[in-house]
Amino acid sequence: MLILFGIPNCDKCRAARKWFSASGLNFQFHDLRADGLDSDLIDHWLSQVGFKALINTRSKTWRDIPAASRAGLNDTTARELALEHPTLIKRPLVDTGSAVLVGYDEDAWAKLG
Repeated sequence: MLILFGIPNCDKCRAARKWFSASGLNFQFHDLRADGLDSDLIDHWLSQVGFKALINTRSKTWRDIPAASRAGLNDTTARELALEHPTLIKRPLVDTGSAVLVGYDEDAWAKLG
C-alpha cells in the first residue's frame, strides 16, 4: 500500500490526497505532526533519496532552527533534525515500501498504479 506523508493544512498535500483519491490508487495518509516518525523510517528514506532531497531547507521550520544545529547537514544530522522537527520533511512524500517519491509529481505517481 502507498503511504502519503504530509500535513493536513499543506496545499500540496491536500492536492496530492485529492489526486490519489481521484486516481483510484489505494493509499493511506500519514500526518507527520500527529502520527510522528521513527528513526527506521527516516533511515529508509535517507537510503532511498538522501538528505538533500528529504530535508526542506526552504521551510519556515528550517529557518527557525538555530544556525549551529543546521550547520554541516549530513544523513546523521538530518535524521536527528527530522525526528525532532517532522515538518522538515519535504512534502508530499510517497513511500511504496520499495520506492520513495518526494514532492508533488503526478507523472511519477501515475507510474505507481
